Amino acid sequence: GIDPLAVKATATATIIGKALCYFTIYIPLVIYILYFVPVFFNLPNIGNVVDYLLFIVPLIFSSIFFGMIFQRAVSERESSMLIVVFSSVVFLFLSGLTWPRYAMGKLWIWIGNCIPATWGVEGFIRINSNGASLEQNTHPYIMLWILTCCYFLIILFIELLIKFKPKKYHTLRR
Repeated sequence: GIDPLAVKATATATIIGKALCYFTIYIPLVIYILYFVPVFFNLPNIGNVVDYLLFIVPLIFSSIFFGMIFQRAVSERESSMLIVVFSSVVFLFLSGLTWPRYAMGKLWIWIGNCIPATWGVEGFIRINSNGASLEQNTHPYIMLWILTCCYFLIILFIELLIKFKPKKYHTLRR
């Protein structure tokens, strides 16, 4: 037999494995929030549930890879909460939910385009409020898949840099 702990996984397999693990954790929560909560509380829900779920797949994956990139920037677990607290307000404004995107400068629009929540909010509002189908919502959907691919390549590059970084040899002190 092969000892699974002795097998070294490639960076790609590790990233995809983590992403699929996170995805399976988030999917039940997404189904609960997008389907059961509006039914329980009689919230207006014009969109089709299948369109929600198909639209949310690239949003979850792009958010997962985006989070993996930030994970490498944090050295302590406690610091991740500070990143969440301070970036959530910025991401909320850049998404266009609280401040209209047309009133932002070009730099802020460009930065907002690099955040998965921006395209997720735009697409979700179209589906939920306007009853748009996934075919009518192709631009945010494609942008989410582009962000997913870009973030995957970035985290793959970071993981490969970390894996092949020359190790420092320590000398023993007497």
